Amino acid sequence: MNGRIDDEEKWKIEGDVRTLKEAELIKVDPGRLKKAMDLMDDEMKAMMKVHARLSIEDEAKKRFSKTYPEK
Repeated sequence: MNGRIDDEEKWKIEGDVRTLKEAELIKVDPGRLKKAMDLMDDEMKAMMKVHARLSIEDEAKKRFSKTYPEK
């Protein structure tokens, strides 16, 4: 960094600082940490389902294109 920070970069850095402070508050509160971890697990499972579905669709498209090649 050259010492000068533009407004957008400053806004991003301030947001990062707020995020880090909030993360520290979550880590010291066991109940809040458990809720956050449970929600994160649910979100990860949902993302894996979407990824699996997309993989199945991709495989089906490949099989379809092999079975019915374009002329």
